[in-house]
Amino acid sequence: MDHNSAHLAFAQSLLVAVDFSKQSEAALVFAAQLCKWTGCRLTILHVVHERGSQPGFYKRNGQFEQVLPLNDIALRMMKEFLEDLRERHPELDCLDDAEIMTVIGLPENRILEIAESISADLLVLGGNGRSTLSKLLKGSVAEDVVRKSQIPVHVVHTNKRRGAALPVMAVPRDALDPSVPGVHQ
Repeated sequence: MDHNSAHLAFAQSLLVAVDFSKQSEAALVFAAQLCKWTGCRLTILHVVHERGSQPGFYKRNGQFEQVLPLNDIALRMMKEFLEDLRERHPELDCLDDAEIMTVIGLPENRILEIAESISADLLVLGGNGRSTLSKLLKGSVAEDVVRKSQIPVHVVHTNKRRGAALPVMAVPRDALDPSVPGVHQ
């Protein structure tokens, strides 16, 4: 077992951040499978990025465009997201025991704050696999979290051709043990 796999196998508390995208769905499936395998505690987090133009409200597109209070719509979206996931993945019964959290703020900051507050051993995020130019122009929450995190971060990318999850592990440099074969600093 390599050092990165050891972080996965020995995690006691796992935080997965979701934004209801296909990428975050893949990350949640991965995290739930890992928790089922290891018995670790699972926390599912959604960070509402409050827009300055509509403080306290969340814009949701559907049949009719709605502007509703943040907490109401975020909790409803989380419930629908998890119900849909449970229907398609009934084997992931650990989702029933997961702690669900919705918070307001900048996603890259709030994810790290919540990870610290719950003493998470591992963060799992979905990555959108954007190009370097796109990241430079738009930024990437996953990339920011990986750079700033003091705990290991597992980024799950989806293969656009096959829809398969492609996990990538990022570990803080000071957490790496150079005596472990295959670990290079």
